[in-house]
Amino acid sequence: MFKLNKSIALALGAVSMVGTAQASDIQLKLKQQQNLPKIIGGVITPDGERPWMASLQWDGQHFCGGSVIEQRWILTAAHCVEDVAEQDLASIRVQVNVNDLSNNGEGEFHSVARVYNHPGYAQGESTDIALLYLESEVSSSVPTIALADANMMAEGAEPGTVATVSGWGNTSINGENFPDLMHKVEVPLVSNQVCNSAEAYNGSVKDTELCAGFSEGGKDSCQGDSGGPLTVFYNGQENQVGVVSWGEGCALPNKYGVYARVSALKSWVDSTMFGNSDVPPTDPDLPGDDPVPPGDPDSPVDGKLVNGMAIQGLSGDWDSEIYFIIEVPDNAKILWVDIRGDNGDADVYIKHNAEPSLGDYDYAPFLDGSNEHKLIRNPAAGTWHIMVHGYDAYDDLELMGFAR
Repeated sequence: MFKLNKSIALALGAVSMVGTAQASDIQLKLKQQQNLPKIIGGVITPDGERPWMASLQWDGQHFCGGSVIEQRWILTAAHCVEDVAEQDLASIRVQVNVNDLSNNGEGEFHSVARVYNHPGYAQGESTDIALLYLESEVSSSVPTIALADANMMAEGAEPGTVATVSGWGNTSINGENFPDLMHKVEVPLVSNQVCNSAEAYNGSVKDTELCAGFSEGGKDSCQGDSGGPLTVFYNGQENQVGVVSWGEGCALPNKYGVYARVSALKSWVDSTMFGNSDVPPTDPDLPGDDPVPPGDPDSPVDGKLVNGMAIQGLSGDWDSEIYFIIEVPDNAKILWVDIRGDNGDADVYIKHNAEPSLGDYDYAPFLDGSNEHKLIRNPAAGTWHIMVHGYDAYDDLELMGFAR
């Protein structure tokens, strides 16, 4: 069978059958984030005060914050990098030890080698953190920020404790004013009980999240400055207690800023940094379920994928086709399908309520090699059909589908 050249297919953004390119998704997200308010009611951060603060940049344009937690590791928000695929990494850089983003001679620039999202994030859990593994080490002269643990939170971060959040975001509630100079604002920590009150978030805030702000509003950070650190000074040093995640509006009464709670997620951070040094990078959004032991890969429950469980050991010749289905329940928020393999070139085609073909499908990433994924938001309920096609021969392929 004939297959459209991948480089041509990726260029045909107007062809409806071709999935939206990752770069376009990210550029749209950058534009949307720029239209969100960020640090409100703050002041300019003095030079050198927060050297571990990081600016995540797409083609040189700031889009999210982060923090240096080890010499080659940046902590940020999962929703900042959920759409970043391996081929996008060349467009991303991290700038650290910088206060003025307009000064290209200030600080250090580092390329990103790998992206690790918390595996629960794609499954709808409130685990909005991610790690970036850098191509090179940050200079030893740049300090790292300590991560809060349960003991630190109990002793030095009770509700009412003053915390500081920083970033390069919009400083205006009603307009747009994106400063080149880093700003910071001090806000008190708020208990989850208060944050979950009816006038606030009415039970939406989870134990893996942390709130900060004033009941009367006026000072705040918003998701537009996503990924930046919320810190508390304790025991002679700054400790990162939160990662900017979400909030309703910005600096509104009773609508506190919501942050990923670092102490609740620190075990994943530590295990990823220190326990997985030889493990290949996870794709953004990838659910973290253990794979199904290898069996008959061509007939998993008569071709029906088990939600969140991987099928291993798939192989095929050039132009071969293998078909699977996955059931999507009513009101599902996401459908995720991915293939992973180091050998050959396989492609995944996805279609709702009918088997896809090379010329008739709803989604197809069209990437070189055998590592592809597709995240479908708000998918239609019912049966989704998946075809794995051999663009070239491939083997030892893993397929996984997940709907939630």
